[in-house]
Amino acid sequence: MPEFTAAIIGGLSLGAVYSLVTIGVVLIFRATETFNFAHGSFMLLAALIVGRMQSNSGLPFAILAVISLGIVGVVGALLFRFALRATVGRPHFVAVIATLGFAAVADGIIGIVFPRTQYTITIPGLSTGRTTIFGATFGTASLEISAFAVIVTVALVLVFRFTSLGVQVRAAGQNSLLASQGGINIHWVYLGSWALACVLAGIAGITYGSVNSVNQGIEDLALLAFPAALLGGLDSIPGSLIGGFGIGLVGGFIAAYVGGEYVTVVTYLVLLVVMLFLPHGIAGTRSVRRVLGMSRAIAGTRSARPARAVDWRSLITQKYLIIVIALIVVAYFTANGSSYSIFIVDTILLSAIGAMALDLLMGTGGQVSIGNAAFLAGGSFATVWASRAGVPFPVDVIVGGVACSAAGLAVGLPALRIRGMYLALATLAAFYLAYFIGLKYQDNAVGAAGFFLKPVFTGTIGQQSASWAWLLLGVVVATMIGVSWLRGGRSGRAWRMIRDHEIAASMMGIPVARYKLALFAISSGIIGIQGGLTAHFNGVVTYDSFTLSLSISVIAMILIGGLDSQAGPLIGAVVVTTMPIFVPDVINAFASSANASQDASKYSEVVYGLLIMFFMIKAPKGLVGLLAVLSRRALPLRGGPGTSPAAEQSTAKSVSMSIGSREP
Repeated sequence: MPEFTAAIIGGLSLGAVYSLVTIGVVLIFRATETFNFAHGSFMLLAALIVGRMQSNSGLPFAILAVISLGIVGVVGALLFRFALRATVGRPHFVAVIATLGFAAVADGIIGIVFPRTQYTITIPGLSTGRTTIFGATFGTASLEISAFAVIVTVALVLVFRFTSLGVQVRAAGQNSLLASQGGINIHWVYLGSWALACVLAGIAGITYGSVNSVNQGIEDLALLAFPAALLGGLDSIPGSLIGGFGIGLVGGFIAAYVGGEYVTVVTYLVLLVVMLFLPHGIAGTRSVRRVLGMSRAIAGTRSARPARAVDWRSLITQKYLIIVIALIVVAYFTANGSSYSIFIVDTILLSAIGAMALDLLMGTGGQVSIGNAAFLAGGSFATVWASRAGVPFPVDVIVGGVACSAAGLAVGLPALRIRGMYLALATLAAFYLAYFIGLKYQDNAVGAAGFFLKPVFTGTIGQQSASWAWLLLGVVVATMIGVSWLRGGRSGRAWRMIRDHEIAASMMGIPVARYKLALFAISSGIIGIQGGLTAHFNGVVTYDSFTLSLSISVIAMILIGGLDSQAGPLIGAVVVTTMPIFVPDVINAFASSANASQDASKYSEVVYGLLIMFFMIKAPKGLVGLLAVLSRRALPLRGGPGTSPAAEQSTAKSVSMSIGSREP
């Protein structure tokens, strides 16, 4: 009985906080139809401001709370005004990627401004005792905070249901054009929705931090608001209560009867089930759209253009030019570079392998993934398992690639029913599942120390790094040739057609399901091979080295370099990998900082977060696209394949004919 009571009361208490977080997520989606993946950053920022100022000043809690909530509200409004406003009317996933970039910016700034992210918040009037209910004992403060969260959430539900503000938000979300013609200021509705949602995130962060310590775990709490929002209904503010308490009860029972470590993975499994079988949620409307493509984000225009027929001569020239440059760079550094510089080259080459695979998935195929670190972890742990079973190198790496390819098929199954933001959440669920499996495998096999692998090469550190450079270069070249062959042949044309016009592709006879599953299997297998090589390169594998930040950094590579391009992933890998090296020098050049080297990763996170936002919103074709534009302006076009407007307008017919051809 005490366990059951603890599950019920604990689940309801946690559900009350989830509801408060979820209503902010739903409010933004209701108004602008996008997920705010930076929601947790606003929660953490508000809690840190109150915690730090409370420990350093004598101001009353009420004043500190107002200051904190005012700051996060203004930051949220400014984020929409100067960044996300440009995404209105564009594919929804543009804003989602932009919020991921802002989350990286916010995390980096928080790490710089708040070097100690462990604070306590004291709210005057909260009880300090314990309460026993049916044999289960709870902190009275937790129950009071939960009651406060319920009151705030219910009040907001009533406000949005029965006031003109709620009518305006609903009208703007359903049809912004008609709402604008009816006299509603759409811009202020969007701006106010973002500001209010960020304030609600701040309230949730402060209340949660008052009964728990203020740390990075607050951001993980926000990630559990997405399953709650989907369960209740993305377009239903009252559904926030249903979803929040539903996910809270699931977590309460899992924590009471199975273990707290299972809560996150089970919650995201619930999310997968809801997305596949009840995409509109319990209280949502069936008109919520599930197919949200990425093609216009890649094209950089408001209307998606059909896939172009491939210019093989241009592709071959680019490919071999890149290979020659890579050979020269590797030869130079292995002959003249220090051990550290060769190590950096090795890291760039490793990153480029995964970036090319992700670019094939997202850039060419338009299948969104923010949980790609799951396959990197899967490849590493599968390689470790094979190596411990006596499988030699490099066969164990191939085992890791095959295992991830099979896992990619499983993750690709939801892509047959969902796209865009929903598919991104499905890959996020895959990340948490892989993280949990890796944690359990490591704990049961070797413990916290992790797995150690024997060196692949012998000799000094410099000699080993040089040997790795040539091996990784060979893998990069093979990957580039394979990806280029796929991208330039029948499969690539089919993937682009599915990306741009999935319904039209199906009507033209393209087996959409088969091509989607093949795309997931191929890209996941390549990332799995990268994971196996990473395991041997580092010599040690631990589950906590595979984080969401790692996934975001790879997304940054393909966005900075340029989606659906040959050179883009390599350029992005160079920029993102070398950024922590040059950032301290740049910081010291403009402002002397004793902690420049220590804060390099944080400053780098800020920079590549800003780059994600810039390239996703302003230059979706990345550096490759910018260089192409500059070259066209500097060198007038002399004609050629695909340069005339008439050629662009006649591609639909050529694509349908080329897909049925016998080219590879």
